[in-house]
Amino acid sequence: MLTMKSPVMPLAVAAFCLMRVAASAADTDRAKPGAEKDRGIELKRVEAKPIPDFQKTFGLPFESIETLSQRLLSARRKMDPHALALIAVELGSAEEATGKKADLTAATLEKEAVEIARLRRKSAELKAIAALIGDESAAKELRGLSAKAAGEEAEVAARAKSGERDKGVHFVKVFNNTDFPFRVVINGVDCGWIAPNSQQIIPSPWAQFAPFVSVVAFDQFGDVATGLDVQGNHVEFKFFIN
Repeated sequence: MLTMKSPVMPLAVAAFCLMRVAASAADTDRAKPGAEKDRGIELKRVEAKPIPDFQKTFGLPFESIETLSQRLLSARRKMDPHALALIAVELGSAEEATGKKADLTAATLEKEAVEIARLRRKSAELKAIAALIGDESAAKELRGLSAKAAGEEAEVAARAKSGERDKGVHFVKVFNNTDFPFRVVINGVDCGWIAPNSQQIIPSPWAQFAPFVSVVAFDQFGDVATGLDVQGNHVEFKFFIN
């Protein structure tokens, strides 16, 4: 059961959960194809650290530094990996200029942007983030994934034009068994809010080429629910917020 907290808890926990889920690549952190299909996956609470006060850490007389923490909150709330990568560049320049580092470093934020971009699997977005990050190995991987995603997008467009049905993941069914609304994110894409004590079937065609399905839910108070990634593609899968 999720317990409610004060509204002061930062909404950045949502992006933290996305990063955690995307990075859990081991089989022990992911359900096998069909293994949980009948009973579904329960989404459980995950804690996150608050965003640092970057102005206090660096003490630089730049308006961009003064607004860095708030812009980071906004980028995470919008699941925007490109904005996160841009902020990581700013954070890196502040680190270099002052010789100081906050609890959240540029390198860590860059990895977060990369992980969310991998989840979302959008060709243009992947290419743009590859051009921003300093990790050449990760940039090379993103460029390769961008090319692959472009082919997948072309395939989807061709099927839609011919009237052929998409393959792979079609629907995710989310059951909100709490007294509070939750915002649902499927493979890095914001799918809107689900009302208290209700269920919603969410079409998720963008996840059809992904190796797993990742669902995160969070409410206006900052409480976050996340569960196992589900390997393989399914016509329908169930996730429960209890």
